[in-house]
Amino acid sequence: MKERLLIVGNLAKDVIDGEEKYGGSAANLAIAARGLGIQVGIMSVLGKDEFSARYREFLIQNDIDLSLTSDSVEQLPVCEVISRDNSISSSIWYDNQCHPTMDRMEVPNGLETDYDVAHLVSCPPGLARRLASLRVELSYEPGPMLIEDPRYFDKVVAGLSSFIFMNKEEHQAALAYLEDLTLSGDDYQKLLALIVTLGAEGSRIYQRNRGSVTILELPTIPVERVVDPTGAGDNFKAGFLVGYMRGRPIVECVQIGAEMGAACVMLKGGVLPKEVVVRIKDKYRL
Repeated sequence: MKERLLIVGNLAKDVIDGEEKYGGSAANLAIAARGLGIQVGIMSVLGKDEFSARYREFLIQNDIDLSLTSDSVEQLPVCEVISRDNSISSSIWYDNQCHPTMDRMEVPNGLETDYDVAHLVSCPPGLARRLASLRVELSYEPGPMLIEDPRYFDKVVAGLSSFIFMNKEEHQAALAYLEDLTLSGDDYQKLLALIVTLGAEGSRIYQRNRGSVTILELPTIPVERVVDPTGAGDNFKAGFLVGYMRGRPIVECVQIGAEMGAACVMLKGGVLPKEVVVRIKDKYRL
């Protein structure tokens, strides 16, 4: 089994209804995956501000390895949630030089032996290319940045990845400017599946098998009410990746991810309580 997962992506301060919360895709995903039993590290940047100092301590308390995360921006990025419609336009992102700083990060020696899988989430293109040159299994999530900047979908990185993750908006944006996203060509020989999350409509899985592609439509898990969609996709990816690292088939990985995402939308913020994660972990015997 694969036991060590590296998350490469942003850490942020989420502001929801005026309340400050720990956020950013990397942390939401890392904390959920750690709760499901995988060893997790984050490669990112934190700020020199007081919130960042508290955040670092919070992540360490949650047993996340931060040896690859530096305090190299003045202030942490801020994601201000302005609506509950679960779209790219539902929040405002104040980058505070996070992405340019990450794009200049060097990849340390030994990373490919320290981790079994590296998940790149909204990873700046230069850093993504450097990580793709290593012999570590990749999972690739271009993220919302690709809607404005096509460089965030790098075909070389995608072709070297086992999985590509997109939501509906990101997938539509990619189709608008990519000549080939059929996944059946030689460019994607390492790819096992493209997973497109569709919110309340469930998920669509484009699965490669001997050069051909089959499409599966999987339903969502019903929820009593949606409180806040922040972090639902991150928790989905955590459940999926831990399922995969535990040797589960892709359909079951999607089911685990969907349950994590459904639990997230019923709460405020993107970090699930430990007892919720443990319940799902025990249910699927992860």
